[in-house]
Amino acid sequence: MKLVVRFLVVAIILLPAAAYAQTPATQPVDTTSFTPQEVGIIEDLDVPAGMSVAELLQLVQRKAPSFQYVAEPGDWQKHPLPQMKLHSVMLQQIVEVISNLVPNVKATTVLPYPPVYVFHSLANRTGAAAPETQLGTFGLGEPVEELGLRAAWAALGKDQEAPTAEEVSAGRKRALKDVLSLLESAASEADHSAEPSLKLHEETEVLLVRGTPQQIEAVSRTLQALQSHNQAFVAYRNDYAHLAEAYQKARATLSNLKDQEDRALQANRSIGNRVSELEKENAALRSEIRRATSDKNGGADEKH
Repeated sequence: MKLVVRFLVVAIILLPAAAYAQTPATQPVDTTSFTPQEVGIIEDLDVPAGMSVAELLQLVQRKAPSFQYVAEPGDWQKHPLPQMKLHSVMLQQIVEVISNLVPNVKATTVLPYPPVYVFHSLANRTGAAAPETQLGTFGLGEPVEELGLRAAWAALGKDQEAPTAEEVSAGRKRALKDVLSLLESAASEADHSAEPSLKLHEETEVLLVRGTPQQIEAVSRTLQALQSHNQAFVAYRNDYAHLAEAYQKARATLSNLKDQEDRALQANRSIGNRVSELEKENAALRSEIRRATSDKNGGADEKH
């Protein structure tokens, strides 16, 4: 009886272990009976330019349902891809293409078959190397002046010949704010691996940008685009200078005419006062003549 019990105990221990040793997790998988999609081969994969990594992963999963992946959240999923036309491509090859095209992204494989691909950003890992940054210096005076002057002219009143100094100053302030916002957006969209730093020296309107080479290049190209219409800016500036000069001359002429008018009015008042005095003197003389004539006639009558 004891022998039977021992045999049963050994059988209970060994049978599950033997079964576990024969599971697919530890044995090679025979894929000869699977379809290409099940094995991990996609016959045709067309990727349009600009498709994001997240969209590509979803497309691959639709074409090959056996494709399983885990994606760590991050901006890398929005990274735009170039156009690709692939034929009879394996899932592992697609994963390697993503790893080569997307900065700071690593893909690991969890085996056995079917594998699970894990995508994660190296930038989010502790101890990962910080992206290389550099300092760029850019002058904003010319584009700010151009845009500010255009805004001042666009807001010109119907009876106004040229913008005032206050209107031009207000236009430049708005333009500076808009240019800074544009450059910050350009730098941020150029590279998501690092946060760019933009600092403005207001007195000289010089912008200091600390960022990756891609971010510095994006700021430079954006400024070049703003300055591409330099001839139009020169025309605006010349027109403004010409009209401002004409306006100043007109103001000076108007001031001179007003002074002349004031002097003429003052002279007219002086002449009026003098005329009044002369009229009074004339009246006094006439009265004197009448008295003299009356006295003379009276003396003649007494002689007779």
